[in-house]
Amino acid sequence: MKIFGCGDIFIARRLARRGGILVMTRCSNSSLLMMLVLQILETTVHDNEGYPSRFPGGGWAMVSPECLKDLKEMGFDIFNLANNHALDYSHKGLEATLRHLKENGFKYTGAGLSLTEASKPEYVECEQGRVAFIGVTSSFHDSDAAGPAGGIIPGRPGVNPLRRKEYYQLTPDLYEYAYQIAEATGMNDGHKWSIANGYREQSQDVFLREMQFVKGDKCGRVT
Repeated sequence: MKIFGCGDIFIARRLARRGGILVMTRCSNSSLLMMLVLQILETTVHDNEGYPSRFPGGGWAMVSPECLKDLKEMGFDIFNLANNHALDYSHKGLEATLRHLKENGFKYTGAGLSLTEASKPEYVECEQGRVAFIGVTSSFHDSDAAGPAGGIIPGRPGVNPLRRKEYYQLTPDLYEYAYQIAEATGMNDGHKWSIANGYREQSQDVFLREMQFVKGDKCGRVT
């Protein structure tokens, strides 16, 4: 068994054809017992069935569901939807994308109508074994992350997020400058209000809006 992984595909229209046959065709090798092809689908799939997001992934990516016919002919088995364009057309755009993929018989992972659905593995069965795929992304706006269901609260559609923290380390002298800038501009008044009212934990670190600075023996970014 061999698994081929493609990078991001960012199509905008039907692929060119020559004599009714796609110019691009799926690779074939008679010596292979099984070939699985994974693709990162870097676009939404619908006919204006969503609303443009306030925080798109660099542009509003959308392609007609008709283009899925080309991808099926090329032999793709499964799509990873966890990427920064999955919510370009907000929740309705994602819901439409999932619906069109299902209607065209495609498997997908990395996005869903809830965090449970977005994070679950998708399986591809073949004679040589069972392959599980999990899609996850670290490139997303906070509003793109799928949310869990709880009690009477439904899940939130979105991508399977790879959680990470990032902060900046400064030497004591530069740390003091950062503190003075924050105090002089009042940019953290809202942050202080959140701490005073119990919405955030008290911290000795300096925040310039959402950027966190800590004291250290050298300067740099820590992820």
